[in-house]
Amino acid sequence: MERSIFDVIREPRRLAALQAEWDDLFRRAPGAGIYQSFNWCWTAWETMFGPAGARLCCLVLRRADRLVLAWPFAIVPYHRFWSVARQLGSPGDYPEMLVDGGPDRAQLAELAWAHLRKTCSADLVLLEHVRSGSLLGHALQSDGARPRQTEPAPYVDWNEFPDFATYWRSRGKSFRGHIDRRQRRLQELGPVSFSVESHPEAIAELFSWLLLTKRDWLARRRQAPAAWMQMTGYPEFLRAVQGRLGDGAVKAFTLKLGERILAVHLSLVDDGGILFLHPAYDTEFLAYTPGSLLHRHTLAWACERSLNFDFLWGGQDYKQRFANRNCDVFDTLVPVSPKGKLFCRLKEAQASATAELLRHNVSAGRAWLASRAGRIIPANAGRTPPTVQPSED
Repeated sequence: MERSIFDVIREPRRLAALQAEWDDLFRRAPGAGIYQSFNWCWTAWETMFGPAGARLCCLVLRRADRLVLAWPFAIVPYHRFWSVARQLGSPGDYPEMLVDGGPDRAQLAELAWAHLRKTCSADLVLLEHVRSGSLLGHALQSDGARPRQTEPAPYVDWNEFPDFATYWRSRGKSFRGHIDRRQRRLQELGPVSFSVESHPEAIAELFSWLLLTKRDWLARRRQAPAAWMQMTGYPEFLRAVQGRLGDGAVKAFTLKLGERILAVHLSLVDDGGILFLHPAYDTEFLAYTPGSLLHRHTLAWACERSLNFDFLWGGQDYKQRFANRNCDVFDTLVPVSPKGKLFCRLKEAQASATAELLRHNVSAGRAWLASRAGRIIPANAGRTPPTVQPSED
């Protein structure tokens, strides 16, 4: 392997100066996603992490004065007493390092992970929704990192289908019939239209509708907001990143009945496919499943352009019904300081205590139920009475 030199960038001005090299690496890196681009990461720093007081930590690797790896992180407070390194970007990103092509990519990824653990100046490294087959996934698994949680990440791969009609037939008669009936019933109420918006002003308006609708839906179900809804600066991030990525990278897929919005799906679109970010639908039309109807239109649009469709992580039923492929993702929390190791030991002790308490409560509950049942139903109820032997006298 040629001599490689790692550097850790901690000053924003130095990160800004990397743009030309980063853009060149992004064009060379196989399978690079839009969330690995310089503009995406830099905008996340400017609008979300920097204003919140995070510390920058961007690992870069050069070979013969050429940038061959970039991996940006923000270091933020964690549970009051600790600090954690999170990959710089939005909550909907798959964590991954940007690495140049070459036969030693996997080895570079393992070296980068080892170097990050030594130099990130945090207590813990938190990586959420790592794709199991990715460069990062292999590097973590080779190092023995333990997954905290594993989830499916369903997607649609068009390579199996010559056209959308073939794909739609593969979804099963019952599911197709369900969607088709809802479409016909909705059309009885008025004209139904599907549109794809890419203009920043139109997307901003639709995102406002999506956010209000989503908050109302969560409040009525008494569910906590998603991570992206709690992140300060996220709406500003979306507005700013659209202008920097260029027209069409962020799209809003919309279903309407007349002029009334029924569903909006916000997604990222690039040559690699469509990344499904945020959905919302009008709950007054729940009986018509507007979200699923919009998915059908969007998938037909994607198929025409040979754009694979990534539903992101989650085992929701609708994702499984539409998808034909799946990639597992996992979360891992790795201690990289003595304080970080203490945190993990405390969490393990807490989990053990909780499990023991649960076992104790279950045992006590069973004993209590048995005692109560014994008062109502005699202990020998339902048993065959003993046979009385005749006396020999």
